[in-house]
Amino acid sequence: MTRSGCTGGLGSTPRGSRTLLLVPSILFAASLGLYLAACDGTNLGFGNDDAQYLFQARRFASGDPTKISWYFPVGYPVLLAPIVRVFPEVPEGILAYKTLSALLAALGVAAVYRLGLDALGWRPWQAFLLAGLTALNPRWLYFATQVLSDTPFAAFSCFFLFAWLAFPPRGSPRWPRLAVSTAFLVLAVSIRTIGLALLAAIFADQVLHRVRRWEGRRRWPWLLVPTAAVALWIGTIDRSAIEQFAFKIYPGTGERAAQGRTPADEPTPAPARAIGRTAQAFLRNLFVEIPAVVLPGFDTRAAGRLEESRAGAAVVWGARALVTGLLFVGLAARLRRQGLLVWYFLVSLLVLSAQAWPIGKFLVPLTPVCLDLVFSGLAAATRALRVPERARGAALLALGGVAAATALVADVRGIANVRIHGLWNGREAAEVQSAFLAELDEVARRVEPGDRVGMHWPWLYLGEVYRPGRFQSRRVISAEEAAELDYLFLYPYDPELGLAENLVGEISAVPGVPGDDPAFRELAARCELVHASPCGRFRLYRIRQE
Repeated sequence: MTRSGCTGGLGSTPRGSRTLLLVPSILFAASLGLYLAACDGTNLGFGNDDAQYLFQARRFASGDPTKISWYFPVGYPVLLAPIVRVFPEVPEGILAYKTLSALLAALGVAAVYRLGLDALGWRPWQAFLLAGLTALNPRWLYFATQVLSDTPFAAFSCFFLFAWLAFPPRGSPRWPRLAVSTAFLVLAVSIRTIGLALLAAIFADQVLHRVRRWEGRRRWPWLLVPTAAVALWIGTIDRSAIEQFAFKIYPGTGERAAQGRTPADEPTPAPARAIGRTAQAFLRNLFVEIPAVVLPGFDTRAAGRLEESRAGAAVVWGARALVTGLLFVGLAARLRRQGLLVWYFLVSLLVLSAQAWPIGKFLVPLTPVCLDLVFSGLAAATRALRVPERARGAALLALGGVAAATALVADVRGIANVRIHGLWNGREAAEVQSAFLAELDEVARRVEPGDRVGMHWPWLYLGEVYRPGRFQSRRVISAEEAAELDYLFLYPYDPELGLAENLVGEISAVPGVPGDDPAFRELAARCELVHASPCGRFRLYRIRQE
């Protein structure tokens, strides 16, 4: 094997003690220091999602996780539970909760360095550039300072890719390495169901390429063992993961849910239309969102301002075309030797394009993959053009410098927004979040095993069903289905409106959805108030069964 300035997965790299331990340690320490410095310990900062994760973690910390649960996968709350046990209250424990995200994000950066060095063929300085740009990516940095599952999932997906790719087995399976990579795969799936894209990538890589080319019998364990482990996890512990995953990827469902509608509110789109929507979103994400991962200065908001002038629009679309072109070349270059990386990228992007939610925050785990593919494309293109080795290295360094500069500008702006303004307003946010957690605990205290509890968040969906004895169960329900529940928990409740109006909420503003739906009136007539929070924002109702 030959070595060059930009091997991009085609060359070998020296492995000294400095590159194996010292450099990853420096990257980890520097990243962790940056993330902790950016953390805001006064409020959770994202919305209700972080409070929901904390509620799940409290249930695990109390030793009673099945009394009532939320719709998020259980992996991240389980990781949070020991910290929540020591720091149970908000806002005193907020910084401790965020430290877990910062720690895992920093470990993920160190794993990216080793992944680039040992599995992807980059030289030490190139692997350092890959890891450094991952650490400075604005979304990676932001979610490293939040009580959310984005960076924990990103970290475990990086651990899996390193374990799977860094030691490619030759001949018979190497069971310890297979066991470690499978464990990281299950952990990733347990944190976010999009982790199933990793399993799909294994299928594509093994079946379409490696099993066909190598000895089939010796390769089958690398397909069957991860599949069996994930199936065992879903079948015994996280039984609703498939249901949740299917709900998320259904074309248009997320868009309707964000408007307060359920899938029953409008006809199911024809298959051709659904495929067309997904294809359109996929292309947009490929040409607009992915370049913004590599060059954060060209994200949608910043690019929108630049596109107001012709010159700015030319710069924006020129940068997007360059990054997308290099990405295509990188996909082709990586497919032969690191096919898993390519399939993981394509499957994830396809799923995210189908689910109809804004894709930006969900690209965090793909950050190092996108960077590597673009860098590999640059390396392959310059080699094909017979560019001298030094010039190839300079080109990669120049692209990395532009990416780092735009990332730093976005980081400074983002940290200022989080620390000075916040998504919510400091003490008031902490009080609301603390009250929300207290009310969730109150709901868990009052319900009995077997009770069905509907949770109502007007601007997202009518309700979600919680079946004690299962870690999670999520599906959007109608007013008629809600009438069959035992309890209904409303948040936030507007005291100036009646119960029926609170149930309808902002749905009345959605075209085609009647604001005075009789089903909501009938449901409200059967509700008995069980508990109201002191602040008046949260209410628990018992539903009389006729």
